[in-house]
Amino acid sequence: MSETPRPKFSFFTKAPNDKKKRAPTHSFFRKESPNVSSIARSEPSTPISCSTTIQQPPLNQIHPSLSSEDLVKQTGSLKVKLDLDGRNSLKTIPTSETNSLTESQIYKGTKEVKSIQKFFGGSKSSEQKEKESSKTVQLSKISRRSFINLNKYTKISSFEEEGNQLISNIQDALITGFINNEKEIEVIFSNQSIPVYSSLIPNLVYPNKRLIKKQSAFKVLIDSSIPYKHKTYDCWSSLLLPEELWIDEVYHPFNIINEDLSPNYHIESNSNSISNKTDLSQYEVINIDDNYKFFKELFFSKSQTQFYVFRDNVTILCYQRLLTLQFIIIFNNKGIHRVLLTDDDECYKWWQTVNGFKEKPIRVKPKIKFQEELLLFESKLIVTEYKFGVIYMKKNQRSEEEAYENNECSPAFWKFMNLIGTKKQLKGWQNYSGGLDIINGKTGEFMYYQYYDKFNFEIVYHVAPLLPYYNGEEQLERKRFIGNDIVVIIFKEQSDEHDCFDPRVISSSLNHIFIVITPERNDVLNERYKINVVCKSCIKPFPPFIEDKWYYHSIDFSDFLIRKLINGDRTAITCSPFIERMIHSNERLLKHVVTSSL
Repeated sequence: MSETPRPKFSFFTKAPNDKKKRAPTHSFFRKESPNVSSIARSEPSTPISCSTTIQQPPLNQIHPSLSSEDLVKQTGSLKVKLDLDGRNSLKTIPTSETNSLTESQIYKGTKEVKSIQKFFGGSKSSEQKEKESSKTVQLSKISRRSFINLNKYTKISSFEEEGNQLISNIQDALITGFINNEKEIEVIFSNQSIPVYSSLIPNLVYPNKRLIKKQSAFKVLIDSSIPYKHKTYDCWSSLLLPEELWIDEVYHPFNIINEDLSPNYHIESNSNSISNKTDLSQYEVINIDDNYKFFKELFFSKSQTQFYVFRDNVTILCYQRLLTLQFIIIFNNKGIHRVLLTDDDECYKWWQTVNGFKEKPIRVKPKIKFQEELLLFESKLIVTEYKFGVIYMKKNQRSEEEAYENNECSPAFWKFMNLIGTKKQLKGWQNYSGGLDIINGKTGEFMYYQYYDKFNFEIVYHVAPLLPYYNGEEQLERKRFIGNDIVVIIFKEQSDEHDCFDPRVISSSLNHIFIVITPERNDVLNERYKINVVCKSCIKPFPPFIEDKWYYHSIDFSDFLIRKLINGDRTAITCSPFIERMIHSNERLLKHVVTSSL
């Protein structure tokens, strides 16, 4: 059986601009007469029109228990969009009249359609059915209320990721209205995340932040009528990341000094090191929505986009009114966040209430220069380039000075580096370099680089033995680079169980997270590693969480470690002292934007 095609969502599309004033084709509250999907469903609902351009599947695919003929008999009519007298018109056509429709009467926006009668006619050959199932026709599907105009229909053959499955289930509910799919959606939304800002809309249902992995998923908003209960499923609003707690009293570290390092440090050595109260461990990359350009793609240079500016509080509210709702993007010193309000709410009054101030905002004209400044601000907050320090420590080396003196490394170390990155020549390098000199080669001849294509991230490793070495000095050049990295890999070889890494010997105030890697053996035949993490007290637990085991030299281990490094960096910037620096930087940038808008 061929798979029923699924629609591709597009967001913020405007209704047709007819001369005659009429309700938009995707009107949120426009009632329609019962149609195929509302009859096919057993649950009562108030049908709402949502005009869609879809590749119409056979009616027996809309509800498997009924044939096409039975469905048409029960409804007695079919809603189609016709091109009559040069105007697009949504009309209810009795099935008895479909024979009279001519090809020229069918809405011109639908290609390769011969006639409604052919599509819903009597017996057809399998070849005819196959051709007709690929035709496009304008229909009014009202099984769900939605702010998404389904203006394209794209077949998706597989849904391997949970984010795609979320979209798949929502699409199924929009198209067919099957109760089973509604239950699936309820399951996906059952473990709700907490919004950054509370909305005034009642009965908002938020998804699990972990399941929203693709930007397209944030554009989904479903308004569903369930018997005796009304809910709105909101994927637009910004959601908080769940947090775990450190359990310091039960750790048994490996290759980290076995002393009480609290309250200055936390150690992660196994699954008992954290509270394990949330699903944080299942996040692949945390706060991935911070990397999506919502303003650029949905608000920039759109005629319906409007702005309020709070000059004293350095805040810009960017919003669009769509149907009965307002989609809002908030620019302030904490970054960029999204929230949903009703069309009746004044977003600036809501913001005054949330923050407890009475400053009156200024409504500014959406000048292109002003919007370009917001584009620049948005792009500056998106992090796709990472730099991590790498320190090699031989057996019985305990101090920072000893580690920075190392030039010759074991084969096990270079085998490890070749697993997590690729050795590149610095001079003439065209991509991200992590601040290394790619013109004159003054910071060494080689570096290690990794392109993490899963998320389009670029990674540069500041490898201490590859940085310039000067005899008789404190190796300030090596300290200059690695000392400014938030996350540092410590490759520590052991002579015995007492030969361990002590984070207190590292002098840099910016190094906050140390990923301690211990090889099972120090030669090229090494195939296993132990991982422990020690970080400063301000850092919260971050995934993926380590287990008390030997990790095999493999692509899976490389992916695990790279995600640990990236999530460590992304977690650190939300903690003190980095969050204070970010707030100060954002406020300085936004003050310039606000000044340019007035």
